[in-house]
Amino acid sequence: EGAVRIVRTGAGQWEVDRLTIRDFPLPPEAIPRLISRAFGDTSRRTLQLSLPRGIRRLRVDPGGVTLFTGQDR
Repeated sequence: EGAVRIVRTGAGQWEVDRLTIRDFPLPPEAIPRLISRAFGDTSRRTLQLSLPRGIRRLRVDPGGVTLFTGQDR
C-alpha cells in the first residue's frame, strides 16, 4: 500500500508505506531498504511506474485501478 503520484507524462511513482509478504507484514522502516536493495540503487525509495500517455490521475482501491484522462473537474 502507499501513495501513487503522476510525475510526468507516462510516468508515476509509488511510495510503498505498507508491504506484506506471505501474510507477514514488514516493519515500515524496512520497506525503503528492501526497495533500494531489490533495484540495486541505495537512493531509491519509490517504485517507478510506466503509465499510458494521457493519464492525469489514478485511483487505487481493493477492486482495482481506475485511470483518468483529460482535465480534472
